[in-house]
Amino acid sequence: MYLHQVNKNWNLDVAHVQIAEKTTYAPTITPTSSPTDLIDAGTSSPTEVPTAMPSLSSAMACPQIADGYVELLPGPVMLQRSSTMCIITKADVDANGTKTEVAPVARSSNGGDWEKHAGEFAESLLYDQEFADYDVGCQISLPELAPGQKYFIASYTDSSRRLSAVDEERKKLAHLLEQATFGTTLSALNEWTKGPVTNETVAEWIKEQMALPATSHRAYFRERANPR
Repeated sequence: MYLHQVNKNWNLDVAHVQIAEKTTYAPTITPTSSPTDLIDAGTSSPTEVPTAMPSLSSAMACPQIADGYVELLPGPVMLQRSSTMCIITKADVDANGTKTEVAPVARSSNGGDWEKHAGEFAESLLYDQEFADYDVGCQISLPELAPGQKYFIASYTDSSRRLSAVDEERKKLAHLLEQATFGTTLSALNEWTKGPVTNETVAEWIKEQMALPATSHRAYFRERANPR
């Protein structure tokens, strides 16, 4: 006999009970290895990791660059990885179809997985969400937007693939200055006279920087922060 979901304020009186047949063993302190009645639920046991199949079986390809903005509806969407730069944006759209307040949401490029775009808007919109990566593509559920707002997806030319040799060196130098200084500046890029950015030229530049007279950030701050 089983009693389930009984109000704790009730008193139960059971009378005239006869046990016709013993069908279960006496209760044990620890759980039994199998239930009293085996029930075939028709499904396999759950797994601890996500299953291999996504909820959407087909993936949407990014539009061609010439197609421009293509509207994307809210809800679950499966997207193919893009060989170019492909970006999902949110935009306010008026009655004439003019798009304003465009904000990036997600992106994929160079055949890589889709990811949330950098920035406060994308982080807050897709809070606690991540793309699920599958062989067929990457899946996410786009939240509903406010009235007058829509999602769009578009492809762009990745200009970084067609950089000249000079531009490639300038890009390496900018990356070095971004890591080793308070930020890359145009004057710092133009003052570089050591030729190609290599391990040797970088080591030489770092030694020169270490040999410069030290400056006090506190003194700099105090001179400019106190109006007196």
